[in-house]
Amino acid sequence: MVISFICSEIIILNRNTRLDDTKKVLNIIKNSLAKMRDSNIPKILKTIYIQIDDEEEIPNFNRKLEEIGYNPNSIESITIKPIYIPTFDKKL
Repeated sequence: MVISFICSEIIILNRNTRLDDTKKVLNIIKNSLAKMRDSNIPKILKTIYIQIDDEEEIPNFNRKLEEIGYNPNSIESITIKPIYIPTFDKKL
C-alpha cells in the first residue's frame, strides 16, 4: 500500500516470459488498492510499467497481459504499460 501512496509510477522488473511473478505483484497491488479505498487512504499511483526485455514483444504485450487475467485498464484508474529495459548478463 505504501508504494501506491508515495509513487505516481512504478516499474515491475520481469525476468520470465510467462509473467508469473508479475501476476503476483499485480494481484498484491490490486488488493492493496482495494484496502486503501475502503480505508479512505488516498493514492497517487497512476501508471504501472512492466519490464519487457525484447522490443519485439511490445506489440504482443496486451495479449500476454490478458493471458494472466489483466488488461491495460484492469486496475481502476491505473494504466499498465510495457517498458523496454534490456536484461544484462552479469558474467560479462
